[in-house]
Amino acid sequence: MQYRYIKISELNIDDISECVSKERVERAMKYKSPLDRKRSIGAEYLLREMLNERFGISFDSLTYDDKGKPHIYDKNGKDVIHFSLSHSGEYVACIISDKPCGIDIEIHSDKRDYEKIAKRICTQDELSLINSREEFYKYWTLKESVLKALGLGLQFDMRSVKIEPLDKFGKDYVATADGYSYSGGVILAPSGYSLTYVELSGEKE
Repeated sequence: MQYRYIKISELNIDDISECVSKERVERAMKYKSPLDRKRSIGAEYLLREMLNERFGISFDSLTYDDKGKPHIYDKNGKDVIHFSLSHSGEYVACIISDKPCGIDIEIHSDKRDYEKIAKRICTQDELSLINSREEFYKYWTLKESVLKALGLGLQFDMRSVKIEPLDKFGKDYVATADGYSYSGGVILAPSGYSLTYVELSGEKE
């Protein structure tokens, strides 16, 4: 497993557009916001860079399933490698693994009523551990990471994703959802952001 994030404001959009698929550029150009375009192109750029460095893998384009999850399939229709992409604010993040995985980065926003959202997406046990905006974003991004690993959309009830801390420092977690268990953790992120990942650890007992 390997993960990384980059700051897109440090990338030249013209240069990185030449390094990603034509399909990705076409999808990105549909966004009205220049920042959204740069995030979209930057995400594939980071994925390509990591795959080439770690595995020597290159690809012509990503394939999206009916739930919108991107894949790199071999000729038999199997995933060559598992990966997940995320972007928020000025950053894009990527994780690659030989197991189903997910990553999520979120910029902290004072405009969000985090206590109200927490009640909608968290269990009572999780709510008892959330005492700050930063703590809320930790649980939110972990749940988002699990949904990405499962390949499920936001219509899935996030309270069905159970998050449990494994240590008093709040860096390592275990998550269960849809009959599977995941190991997860907090990645040191830029100030004002939360960044977490999960990786499949087995079927839920």
